[in-house]
Amino acid sequence: MKKKILFISRDFWPKSNGTISCLENFLPYLGEKYDVILYSAKNSLNTSSTEEYNNITIKRPMSFWDNFILMKLYILGKLERLGLNKLIKKILIIIVKIIFLFPLSIAKRSGIIYGWEKNLIKYLRKHEDLESFDIIIAVGAPFLNIRSAYNIKLENQHLNFIMIQFDLYTDNPIALIEDTKFNLRNSRLDEEQRWYEIADIVLVTNEMNNTIMNSELKAWDSKTFAINMPNLSDILNHNSNYIFNNDNDDINIVYTGTLYEDIRNPTFSLEIFNLITRKDPRIKIHILGSGCEEIIKEYKIKMGENLIFYGHQSKGFSIDAIYSSDFMLNISNRTTSQAPSKILEYIGSCKPIINIYNVKDDICKIMLGNYPLNLSIKEDYSKLNKLSNEVYEFILNSMGKKCSFNDVKQNYKEYLPETFTNKIIKLIEKQQ
Repeated sequence: MKKKILFISRDFWPKSNGTISCLENFLPYLGEKYDVILYSAKNSLNTSSTEEYNNITIKRPMSFWDNFILMKLYILGKLERLGLNKLIKKILIIIVKIIFLFPLSIAKRSGIIYGWEKNLIKYLRKHEDLESFDIIIAVGAPFLNIRSAYNIKLENQHLNFIMIQFDLYTDNPIALIEDTKFNLRNSRLDEEQRWYEIADIVLVTNEMNNTIMNSELKAWDSKTFAINMPNLSDILNHNSNYIFNNDNDDINIVYTGTLYEDIRNPTFSLEIFNLITRKDPRIKIHILGSGCEEIIKEYKIKMGENLIFYGHQSKGFSIDAIYSSDFMLNISNRTTSQAPSKILEYIGSCKPIINIYNVKDDICKIMLGNYPLNLSIKEDYSKLNKLSNEVYEFILNSMGKKCSFNDVKQNYKEYLPETFTNKIIKLIEKQQ
């Protein structure tokens, strides 16, 4: 009889982000070995409450009041797509927010979507036989998943508790920036130490492990194991659509992901491509994601049709954009404790990659060491013209080239979902 796993991740398919991509990659393999039931939040009116998905069962519980959250998101989404006059749209959005103000205030207290940490456990007590589960696994971020699993473990001591951390919590670079204002590190550390104390297995990325082993969390090194993010897959091995205009000779360079002013700022990259597109208007920069909108607006004025900003898009659209691209643009984090998870998706695309980094021991530059079609350049405004020429030369020399995914797999097999899952299985079986 298969062991039964209760997996907690508020965010899952059909939403998309780096953590979700990792889960989508390895959970089907875990589902071959174990009976995996994943609890996730419903994120649209059209999403099923229960479904079988790639060897696992997904359950998306919700309360009556959660319907109002989804209705509000649905209506606001419709308004965004109607192409209304800006003023009319703004007025309608304000009206919708006012209408939903009262039900949303209740949903935040009583619903599961906003009250994931406290109300999910109430739902599970009522609707699941928690005694029938052998293992509980939670992934962070968001860390409310781990809080939920921690509370479930406290009430159900028979469960083996596995934490998977794809992001730092106590020493998260973004949180530390905010910490200068709020001084919250000690409270975060206290909470994370409680998680580590009760967990049976803690999985962290190799990059994060260096930070954790140099912090107070080193006290639990015997149960902490370093892994690589299972983000490498042949993402273009499906029925992708070509979404760019292929009736001309444009050179399409695509960036996907979130931008941050402090740790993943696009300014230098846009300066580089502002220079390049002036001399070669065939080059188009496509940015899919959110963050740094004001910076992008500023460069949109300078670059015109050579810079296209899409905002946040679905995973399917992002994969279509990667499929349609000629080059991938990676803007590295200004930290050595975390690499953007999308770098592995870029590697899996087998397209030429332009990596622009800021710190000395850039993780992405190191990771790209075994990838033949890449150019890494370090931010240096004093060498802007020289570096832009270097990037342009790389574009001209690499246009139309691709790597073999079989070669990529050989060079990056430690990032394959199968490798990641086998490590989890070995640790689980050793615990039993």
